[in-house]
Amino acid sequence: MAAEAALNGALHALAVALLAWLALSTASSLARRVVPGLARFDGLDRLTAPIVRRLLDALLCGVLGAGIVATPAMASTPASHIVDVAVVRAPPAASSVPPPAASSVPPPAASSAPPPAVSARPRQVVVGAGDNLWSIARHEVERRAASPSATVANRDVAAYWGRVIARNRPHLRSGNPNLIFPGEIVELPV
Repeated sequence: MAAEAALNGALHALAVALLAWLALSTASSLARRVVPGLARFDGLDRLTAPIVRRLLDALLCGVLGAGIVATPAMASTPASHIVDVAVVRAPPAASSVPPPAASSVPPPAASSAPPPAVSARPRQVVVGAGDNLWSIARHEVERRAASPSATVANRDVAAYWGRVIARNRPHLRSGNPNLIFPGEIVELPV
């Protein structure tokens, strides 16, 4: 039993030493390739296994190549020409149906009953910088409850947030409810 524990300890120490050597030699080889002043120290590469050097070279070439290929538009476009355009949708146009002609029917007699409620129209909110649909929904739930944010339950906000997403998804500039832009108009369901 003691011999087995000693063997396990020795193998563990060897594994830790090999791991430390691999980490240090990889770091020194990477530093030699990236830091210009260390390029003259060829001895650093002799400490690193050839496969590790080849993998590092391939990795660095891949990262640099991907960076060059992925950003040609940004490399050729000066920062002063990049413009974020806000899209603002106009409210729906009024109907072009002419008003009805005056009729000869007398108006109904006045009654003591309260007037019928006006049909509730959705409220519209213009998205500001830093807004998201959750924060807009939370603000609306708080406004309707007339209570501070500490008393509004997340489940209430989540239910209303789902309705906000369903109502606005077809109208969002990106089509993605997680990506809204300042200036967009969000309709809040009743």
